Amino acid sequence: MEDRSDSRDETKPSWKDPECKALMESATTALFRNNAFRITGLAVDATTRDIHKHADRLRIMEELGQGECCHNSVFALRPPPTVDQIRQTIQRFSDPETRIIDEFFWFWPEEFGNSRADPAIHALLSGDCDTASKIWTARESNPASGTTAMHNVAVVWHLTALERAHYTEGTEITPSQQGILDETWRQAMKRWHHLMQDDALWEKISARIHQIDDPRLPTGFSQRMRHALPLALAKMHAELALNYIDQGRLDLAKMHVHLLRDFVKSAEVMRIAVDLVLASAKRRLQESTLRVRNEARQSPEKADQLAGSLVAPTLFLVEVVEIFFDETDYVGWEQLNETVSVCTDCAILFQRKTGKNEVFVDLLRRLQPLSTDEALGNRIAEAIGVGKKNIEISLQEKQAQRKKAASSARPMNTVEVLPIKKPSWLTRMKNKILNRTTK
Repeated sequence: MEDRSDSRDETKPSWKDPECKALMESATTALFRNNAFRITGLAVDATTRDIHKHADRLRIMEELGQGECCHNSVFALRPPPTVDQIRQTIQRFSDPETRIIDEFFWFWPEEFGNSRADPAIHALLSGDCDTASKIWTARESNPASGTTAMHNVAVVWHLTALERAHYTEGTEITPSQQGILDETWRQAMKRWHHLMQDDALWEKISARIHQIDDPRLPTGFSQRMRHALPLALAKMHAELALNYIDQGRLDLAKMHVHLLRDFVKSAEVMRIAVDLVLASAKRRLQESTLRVRNEARQSPEKADQLAGSLVAPTLFLVEVVEIFFDETDYVGWEQLNETVSVCTDCAILFQRKTGKNEVFVDLLRRLQPLSTDEALGNRIAEAIGVGKKNIEISLQEKQAQRKKAASSARPMNTVEVLPIKKPSWLTRMKNKILNRTTK
């Protein structure tokens, strides 16, 4: 057998190593739903011949509309996988790194190559999870078999937690249900935390790599997996928290942040995990910011609408960062402040073009809580002050115009005609007497 050991320094943080790509790509909330062994129902030590033979059978049964009867193992997908899914799964088996990752996140026999004689694996393949779990739980503290047993119990808890998250997506859960979900995650995470430091586990993976004997898979891959596992697990929690924030379920988002803080002690790992799950959202915001800046210069009369389109995605990222970090702990604030600065420029362009100070002030007030930069915050506050002063001057001018209009409504240079009073009865009597005397 050729020497496929990896000469690189294994002490370096492997989340920066491109050869951990298989682990980081698999580390999503769909970790177990994409697992090749779950989709096919095969044991992790299935041979290439076993895989192709079983896949052909699954394809035929699916085409006959009888696929569900072939998927009776524990945690079988419902509905059963389609022909296309099965085809894609076979491709996963062809990549040795991806296969090792799928094996790692599935159930191991006590001895690789001997699954058929393993009572726990036999129970699983028969659909009896309770028996398998009891066997592994009883063996967890056994020095000889405890590593494999604890690994399998960790997989059970982790899979159960992700399935509960999947089936409760978009539905309200009670505080009691949330407590159960939190405990399920903690049961999984405390075992993964222990296994990361268990040399026996990683020796088993190295031995399995030797057993597979694929020249594309160096034995050093197990050590890079070991270094990258904390980030992979953190990335999954960060993704779940991000999904919950997007749904407005901040209580569940904070639950995953607390889990991260309890089990991932490295602040750098946590920051990188959040950056990984936010990468696409940050990239889209950066591209949108550049587009808005250019379009606002060309059409300043539309700059308010252009800036408004950036407020929601910026607010979302601000909420994410505030839940995960303190304001001073996250270097990504610089990009968010750049977007707020561009929005402020848009507001000023719009005001200068249209003179609509009410819209100007309203937009700036929406931007104000999104900035963490002191100078930018002062600039926004100053601009709001200018806008409010303009609104006040405008109101005063309108009031003066109304007064002027009211006074100009009265005709100028006219003689005021006094009303003629009717003479009293005494005056009328005097007039009659005078008239008679004259006659």
